[in-house]
Amino acid sequence: MEIVPDRETLVRRHHVGVWRYLRFLGADRTLADDLTQETFLVFLRKPFTFQGHEPTAAYLRGIARFTYLEARRQQSSESAMEAADAVFVEYAGDSQGDAYLDALQECERTLAGKAREAVQLQYRDQLGLEAIGAALGMKANGVKTLLQRARQHLRDCIERRLR
Repeated sequence: MEIVPDRETLVRRHHVGVWRYLRFLGADRTLADDLTQETFLVFLRKPFTFQGHEPTAAYLRGIARFTYLEARRQQSSESAMEAADAVFVEYAGDSQGDAYLDALQECERTLAGKAREAVQLQYRDQLGLEAIGAALGMKANGVKTLLQRARQHLRDCIERRLR
């Protein structure tokens, strides 16, 4: 029968393995250090029944994998926010977005027929593709294509007006 080690002993024994696992997943050294620490904080907070070192290692890898994925998701979200911020600054400039909104309103008036109706139904009325299709007598795939073309038209029009 194996002696049940205390958690401090488990942390010492499995620390290097968790760190190496995180590096294997793609974390750089600094991130692996941080995530290893986070892994063991989670481990120490959760109830745990020792069933041997191999099952413990697998359990810790599961926690480490979750912390790594969460860090990647957060990093991806931050990158998207930075990109959105850069686009806003580029297009809004000193006008705080007023010039962009003015251009959008002017460009919306250049949309014809169903394209204009579809844009209004989606963005003003918050309808989905099926509901817009029913209102316009179209299939959902047709509405999707119509909206893609309308958004591209608006994008091109706005860029021309803001130059």
